[in-house]
Amino acid sequence: MDLVIFEENKPFVLEALRNGEFDYMEAASNLSMRLHGVHAFDAFPMVVRCGGMLQAFGPQAGRKVVHPETGETTIFCEGFNQKNHYDRETPCDPDYLRKMAKDTDAQALMRWFGEEVVRVFQRRRVFDPEGIFIGDASYLFVPDNPRYEGSVKLLFDEHDHPVSEKQYHKMTDAQKSRCQWRRCYKMVTLLHTNPTLDFFLFVAVKVVSGNDHECPLLYDLVKQFVETVGKGVMKRLILDRGFLDGKAISLCKKQYGIDILIPIRRNMDLYVDAMALFQESDVHWVECKT
Repeated sequence: MDLVIFEENKPFVLEALRNGEFDYMEAASNLSMRLHGVHAFDAFPMVVRCGGMLQAFGPQAGRKVVHPETGETTIFCEGFNQKNHYDRETPCDPDYLRKMAKDTDAQALMRWFGEEVVRVFQRRRVFDPEGIFIGDASYLFVPDNPRYEGSVKLLFDEHDHPVSEKQYHKMTDAQKSRCQWRRCYKMVTLLHTNPTLDFFLFVAVKVVSGNDHECPLLYDLVKQFVETVGKGVMKRLILDRGFLDGKAISLCKKQYGIDILIPIRRNMDLYVDAMALFQESDVHWVECKT
């Protein structure tokens, strides 16, 4: 079995990017970049340069080309009409995306992405037959401006983890000094990949208030995905412990045929039962090689 270990090392990653030592990048959306402080809408090329989009829509929407003079690899897009009289690196004009996002209800836009766009992915046979998906939740920080509708201010530690009032009172003075109040949203996502990690493709997203609980939102996205593409596309769903919900996990298995891979806490009965079973003399261990 191949073991892939990830470690955060920002200087290493930045140096590799400067040297061009990468062959694949993936991002979520222009919305995500805007909430992270990238306010210029011509930052949109940062998204369409991603391999997931190019693989999904094929060479008609965008393809990699080598510049004849510089030798640099760039993206060339023909667009969707006959009005283009210049080379472009995005299928859609950034101003068009700005107007569409502004004029469209946020909930409707997210549902469109989770349903209509996903149907396009399915027609293009983008989904890997192994059916591996990853559910996740993260905070999207924005400037401290109450005009960000639905955002809230929460207390975070130095690692950007939310701190409850109880946790704060247990901290040392040094730890407390490193905490700060930050305005934020919460983004819950469903990501599709394959066993060799050749691609990462977002198939559903939900942006809500920062203090909303991610657990029911994630399982709503799973339900929406299955109802959109049918059973059998999502076969394995990898989650962290924040999504522990016995009823929802059982429903995923019994009704949708999805196996949930999720760590459990040591103080849970399920963990205690499993450890007790492992001590039995008649337990037969099988080594699985892939």
